[in-house]
Amino acid sequence: MPFPLLLPLITSGLSFAGGLFGNKSKQTTTPNYGPLQGLIQDLIRRRLQGSQDMSGYTAQGMQNVNHTYDLIGQSQANDLTARGLGTSPVAGAVDATRQNARGGAIANFQNSVPLLQRQLQGDDLGLAGSLFGGRTTTGDEGGGLAGGFTNLAAMLGYLQKKNAFGRGGGGGYEPNDMNGWG
Repeated sequence: MPFPLLLPLITSGLSFAGGLFGNKSKQTTTPNYGPLQGLIQDLIRRRLQGSQDMSGYTAQGMQNVNHTYDLIGQSQANDLTARGLGTSPVAGAVDATRQNARGGAIANFQNSVPLLQRQLQGDDLGLAGSLFGGRTTTGDEGGGLAGGFTNLAAMLGYLQKKNAFGRGGGGGYEPNDMNGWG
């Protein structure tokens, strides 16, 4: 059997052996930490029983929006007065536009508060799930003969592709050959 045909058979056999000796599934669970775990469970239970109080966050956010628009109003009033338009109908239009923008900013902020509260509840549920569920992780664990055969097969395939073994006069297929395919 010519060498170029033998190499794919070797790599296939090694890949098969890697799969045969298998990547074994591994499952680990964190230990019980006694009083500390009980304390954490109580804290998470309390968080899950009630919703987060967002009143301070909401009040501060609305205060920030109002403060920003008050500063914008002062700046606009100064600019209009400097141009001699401080008491003109233009000043009224500028003020109305700013007040509409302020109302929109406050509405957008207030609409974002329930979304934030829901995100915080989701975070609490995730904490509870990881604590009460015992933080179980499941995954594949390779190594040993399986990892060795798989890596060897991959390396031989790579070396064959890079033509490290030469063509051996066997005329194996290469996509860039002048055979009408490349």
